[in-house]
Amino acid sequence: MGRPASFRLHILPLFRDLDVQHMRPYLDLTDYEDVKVNADEILKRLKSKTRPMPPVADDGPWPEEWIALFERWIEEGKPE
Repeated sequence: MGRPASFRLHILPLFRDLDVQHMRPYLDLTDYEDVKVNADEILKRLKSKTRPMPPVADDGPWPEEWIALFERWIEEGKPE
């Protein structure tokens, strides 16, 4: 495996402006600490078959490789 996934380089670019605006009342997807604290819940929603994030109406869900990258980031300790 290559270098660890980082929030700034690998995770932040996955969140579209639409995602950021939609989630802003609940959490700030552009803020490392906010995503770090909520990572398990975000992953749960990304993997959900009944309520995926982002919703199908908003071009969701994420491709499996994006979800795998997000999960790897969590497993690697959520590096900034």
